[in-house]
Amino acid sequence: MTVWPLKFRERGDGEFLLTDDAGGFFLSDQSFLERYVGNKLSADDHTFLRESGHSFERKGDPDWTAFAYRWARRQSKQQELSYVILVPTLRCNLTCGYCQVSRAPENAQGFDWSEETLNAALRLIGAMKGPRIKVEFQGGEPLLRVDLLEQIRSFARSRFPGSQFVVCTNLQRLSEREWAYLDEADTFVSTSLDGDRNTHQRQRTHDDVTTDAFFKNLADAVRRLGPGKVSALPRSTLMSRRISRNSSAISSATGCNRSISDR
Repeated sequence: MTVWPLKFRERGDGEFLLTDDAGGFFLSDQSFLERYVGNKLSADDHTFLRESGHSFERKGDPDWTAFAYRWARRQSKQQELSYVILVPTLRCNLTCGYCQVSRAPENAQGFDWSEETLNAALRLIGAMKGPRIKVEFQGGEPLLRVDLLEQIRSFARSRFPGSQFVVCTNLQRLSEREWAYLDEADTFVSTSLDGDRNTHQRQRTHDDVTTDAFFKNLADAVRRLGPGKVSALPRSTLMSRRISRNSSAISSATGCNRSISDR
């Protein structure tokens, strides 16, 4: 077993702080330090060092790889922020059974951005370095506040031409204003399709009318926006046999094969 090089410093209380080049550290007493320096580590010492990520058996094994990854992360240069997720509203027009978001009913008050929050979001984007950024809108159902999405996109476009925008939407109700927003080359749709119709209705839409609206809008999105701009995410704990049916559900919904990409 090979022990990664350790640096040490006395703390003044009889203990020593030992560190490695990947940022790992631990405290030891004088006796351990003497064993380490004298190359007389015990079996218990070796067990501790291996379990703590301070040693490896051979180059390329999991312990070596984990240390190398931690070391590389410490050496890498921090990248400029280029991707943000914005939540303009927590209101939603669905009540999905597995929703983990602090959603609010569609007609609730006080769950949308205030003018102050909008301005803060614009300042955040304005402070980014670019040259291109990606903005993802989540919710709630973000298209309930398409006016906020319009303001964010307009500002981001003026600051960073060539940027992209992703709208995470349930595709339940879209007027011409919402379609117009989505029908731009730099804007993409991410929606949810939970297997076959029955599964989707049980977990998301709950009735035939709402389910019909979703599948119609999904087909319209693929036809109107193009298959490369629509992603369908399975958001459920489905059994594998149900997951395997996603491709047939997509084909049935859109009238074509491989028209929606799973992201």
